[in-house]
Amino acid sequence: MSDYLEKNLESLQKRFPVLAQRLAETESDGTVRIESASTGDPTAAYLLPNGGEKRLHSSRDPKREAHRWAESIALKQNETVALFGPGLGYPIEALGQVHGDKLGGMWIFEGSIQVFRAMLSLKDWTWLIDQPGVLFFVEVNETEFRELTQGHFQKVIIDGLEIAEYEPGTQPAPEWHRERGKNVSNLMVQWASELRTVMERGKLFTWNTLSNLRDCGGSYLLRDVGKILKGKPAIMVSAGPSLDRNAELLKKAKGKIPIVAVDTALRIIGMKGIAPDWVVTIDALGKSVRHYENIAGLEHIPLVYDLEATVDLTSQYPGPKILMGNNKPILYQWLEEVTGPLEGLMKGLTVAQATFGFLAHHGADPIILIGQDLSYDPKGGKTHATGAAFQGQFQPSETGPAKWENPLDPQGLQDVRMHWVPGNHGDRVPTDNTLLTYLKRFEDDIAKFRANVINATDGGALIQGTRVQSLEETYAEIGLDNLPLVGNFIGMGEAKTIGDQYGEDLKSTLSQMVSLIHETKEHCQSGFEKSDKLHRDLGWKNLSSKDLEKRHSDIIKEFQWLQRNKKAQLIIERGLMTALYMLQKSDLPPVEERTVEHHQTAVDRYRTFFHDALTMVDLALEVLEEKKS
Repeated sequence: MSDYLEKNLESLQKRFPVLAQRLAETESDGTVRIESASTGDPTAAYLLPNGGEKRLHSSRDPKREAHRWAESIALKQNETVALFGPGLGYPIEALGQVHGDKLGGMWIFEGSIQVFRAMLSLKDWTWLIDQPGVLFFVEVNETEFRELTQGHFQKVIIDGLEIAEYEPGTQPAPEWHRERGKNVSNLMVQWASELRTVMERGKLFTWNTLSNLRDCGGSYLLRDVGKILKGKPAIMVSAGPSLDRNAELLKKAKGKIPIVAVDTALRIIGMKGIAPDWVVTIDALGKSVRHYENIAGLEHIPLVYDLEATVDLTSQYPGPKILMGNNKPILYQWLEEVTGPLEGLMKGLTVAQATFGFLAHHGADPIILIGQDLSYDPKGGKTHATGAAFQGQFQPSETGPAKWENPLDPQGLQDVRMHWVPGNHGDRVPTDNTLLTYLKRFEDDIAKFRANVINATDGGALIQGTRVQSLEETYAEIGLDNLPLVGNFIGMGEAKTIGDQYGEDLKSTLSQMVSLIHETKEHCQSGFEKSDKLHRDLGWKNLSSKDLEKRHSDIIKEFQWLQRNKKAQLIIERGLMTALYMLQKSDLPPVEERTVEHHQTAVDRYRTFFHDALTMVDLALEVLEEKKS
């Protein structure tokens, strides 16, 4: 082990301990042959299993080769580069030399741990390893890749990510690099979609969250009642087309195993005379109300919901309500000051993902999936099981795009990109970009929780991390016939509502929120007035640098007040995502190099931010002071 390798591993251990340990346990196997290039710099060839070899760099001048490659890469300011095939590191250095003033970070993908070991053996890379914007992905699978990228959402979404393949360096593991390239592309699509959703619907999310927080006194906490799930089987019912084939079998489990239905499946199984023991909703838009229309017996079915769920449902629901804790609606932090820590679950992209999350968190074992297709019927047909409140159609194609009708807004068949993925029965089934994203996120959750999951969906896409078997086989395995009848699984027992436990504290917290919002409004109003006046003055006055600096500083002070007051941010931030996105973009030159137009752009972004903040402040006061029913 060389001195450079030891030093680099010591640095790697601080940020990437798992990778450092793997490298420490990896001995050179001779597949990377280091030699000198004509310039005297080290170069390398990779020995293939068939006896052939692939050069990782030029045998003449590897530095110049990498430099020319880097010059062909176009980067925007502060953009992160996803580098595939770093080889001995020449492409890394070349990117820094060519784009150093633009580079915002680097994701480095290497499909051979032997190549990466060789890279760390030849040079001191501690300067690179220690940079927070640098991530290493060495022989990782998709799940490990997604785990390593957690927490880097905001940076790459705001400033962008450019995929750059150094082709010679990818040759030791070309298929691995192709798969990780797809993973990067899919992740960026998913993250961009999530950001767009928050940008478009942030005000609605905040309205629902504040309204549900204000009125949560009559609800139970899932933290208190979820304990009935621990160590017991639970059936999670989704609304995929396959549910038509085995929903009837739920009758055998009724009263013995808790049946937990996503709201999309409520009407479907209700038509077969089956009432779930819990029904789950996370929908903020209000469309989910359709699932509950004209459903008898809701007063006996507990509704599990989160703070973002539409108040059109939560305020009118006739049965018991159970509030789950997740970490997406940030106002949970206010509630947890009253109740103590809740589940802190990821909300997920779908109600099925949210349902699985709390079943796994509370220890259901096994979790039995039915109707969780995450795909369409290979022969085409309905997008959901019979009886769903929303129904579309799907027609696969052997050559071109498939045809799909949006179930939430049926207006005929439209072209949709299709992917064929492994199915539960050894076949291949069609899915689209959206369902494929849901599938990958579901697999991430299964890996994270290490839950015992049986996929009894009669068809559908194969979900990694699950055991596939029929519902009848599952009943036999868990000994359903010998399980005692336990009536229902409302599971409240001795649990008390939030109001009964924390009524006065909750009332005090809401009062504190109102006081803080009024103070926030004063600072936002001041910030808006100052930025609005400076923006107008820049249009016709020749301001001195000193005056411009002072007035800009006064605006920043109002913004910094909000930055320091995290609780104020929690109340209004969801409706400010577009304005915050623009404020955090790195597309303007340094202050000393800005033109009048640049200054106007910068000040206008603050003006927009404070305008949007005032809108959110008024919305929050409208809800919490109940100025509007």
